[in-house]
Amino acid sequence: MSRAEAVRVEEAHASREKGESPLPRTDYRLFRYWTRSLLVLAKLHEHLLAPLGVRAQPATPTQAIGSYRAARRRREHRLNCQVPRAAEQAVSPALR
Repeated sequence: MSRAEAVRVEEAHASREKGESPLPRTDYRLFRYWTRSLLVLAKLHEHLLAPLGVRAQPATPTQAIGSYRAARRRREHRLNCQVPRAAEQAVSPALR
């Protein structure tokens, strides 16, 4: 599903009165979580990963983390420098 399609379904759901949703409540909540996750991954790719040279948008947060670490390692090697890891080390336990 593309970003535009996800936004259209979200808007269609929001514009209907209660009980007239195109999706049952549980399905809609899962759909909303899924589409928002995809949108966050798309923004992450656009603003961080693509500038680092990652071509494909990650499908999961785990893929995003792996792509970022690999791209950072390549860029550090190319520029002969190292990015501090303090922030990464602080949040990495929560990402496991």
